[in-house]
Amino acid sequence: MANLLADLAAALANGGIDTPPDGYWTTLQHAEAAGLSIQQANKIIKAGVLAGKVERKTFRIRNGARVVPIPHYRVIL
Repeated sequence: MANLLADLAAALANGGIDTPPDGYWTTLQHAEAAGLSIQQANKIIKAGVLAGKVERKTFRIRNGARVVPIPHYRVIL
């Protein structure tokens, strides 16, 4: 219980911003790493999610002055 409250207090202190763990990348990061366009990477990632080979989680990231939810993906072959 104390750990849960400490995590909640930390999340509220930094404005609800999440830090994605290692291995979770945005579609843009996957596209750049693979040398593909964002559209091509998006199609491949979507097929991977449907096949159960890619895990999707949404993290709250600061985008300019706003904090917005951004989906991140991790390949789980």
